[in-house]
Amino acid sequence: RIKEFLTRNYQPYAYIDLESDADVQELLDRFKVAIADLPVLICRAKVVLRNPTNQEISNCLGFNEAIDQKHVRDLVVVGAGPAGLAAAVYGASEGLDVLMIESNSPGGQAGTSSKIENYLGFPTGISGKELAGRAYTQAQKFGAEILIAKNAKGLACDGRPYTVHIDEAERVAARTIIIATGAQYRKLQLDNLSGFEGAGVYYGATHLEAQLCSGEEVIVIGGGNSAGQAAVFLAQTT
Repeated sequence: RIKEFLTRNYQPYAYIDLESDADVQELLDRFKVAIADLPVLICRAKVVLRNPTNQEISNCLGFNEAIDQKHVRDLVVVGAGPAGLAAAVYGASEGLDVLMIESNSPGGQAGTSSKIENYLGFPTGISGKELAGRAYTQAQKFGAEILIAKNAKGLACDGRPYTVHIDEAERVAARTIIIATGAQYRKLQLDNLSGFEGAGVYYGATHLEAQLCSGEEVIVIGGGNSAGQAAVFLAQTT
């Protein structure tokens, strides 16, 4: 989960494998990390985060600037998948003051696709990560801002400007709100499934998942085009 969050937010990192990397014990001793603490993230070579949430990682890396809760935005977009990013690009390009609120990372479910072939302008296809990265860069180019690992908890629409309630008692005021929260993955009805998500059970097929599954037998569940693309991609890379 931590590696996926960093990768999808375009953050470089070094991964230490306890079983194969040299000098692991020296590193654990230096930062006073016990095996029971794992996984840990050593942020900026100073701060040790033990099994951190995405929001804790975001705060440590300084993803988000402080919110001016008195400032009224022209447009707040809840969700930064393809629809949310498109809304931000078109709004910001017209000179609107745009803020996106994203609970995980830009790109949504599309960002985990190994190849998207039915998106306008890419006749030979494009990976979901690359598509999301281009859209994110384009939105920033026009001045749109984004909050990463923040959740929109509720809306107050009984008067204008409207208000979006975010984590930690934060508020954002906006003249217009677009809800682009997308869809959720359908999950298998299996006992203890949550304990294996991100550690054997994945909801995407990118180079990250391919590395994690290298040399292993992989089962793709689903019969749609995304499942077919995932099967072909993993067969070629693992």
